[in-house]
Amino acid sequence: YLDDTFTLTATGFTAAVTGTATYSRQGPLVTVFLPTLAGTSNATTFTLTGLPAGITPAHTALAPAYCTDNGIKLIATLFTTAASTVLTLSNGIGTGLPWTAAGAQAITALSLSYLLF
Repeated sequence: YLDDTFTLTATGFTAAVTGTATYSRQGPLVTVFLPTLAGTSNATTFTLTGLPAGITPAHTALAPAYCTDNGIKLIATLFTTAASTVLTLSNGIGTGLPWTAAGAQAITALSLSYLLF
């Protein structure tokens, strides 16, 4: 059983947006607890970087995420692919729509669980 923290950085903002994320690992199962992150958008993409290499998933992992895009609340899809240290937010289901490159953008705290093998 292992618990630890890491710095999560959101990209697609006019100023640096960071927060402390926590993860819990029990054998091959990892659960990452992500903080709420918010700022002013300046890009049509929204990613979170900083996932430690030692806890990257073996397969694509995804979860619904409550987000804000240009002040509008929506359900997005948070996902990461095998061996990636980047979490990507898709504005909507599937490939979604581009994020608005202006206005308030945020992700509400959530958890993502996946297997390491």
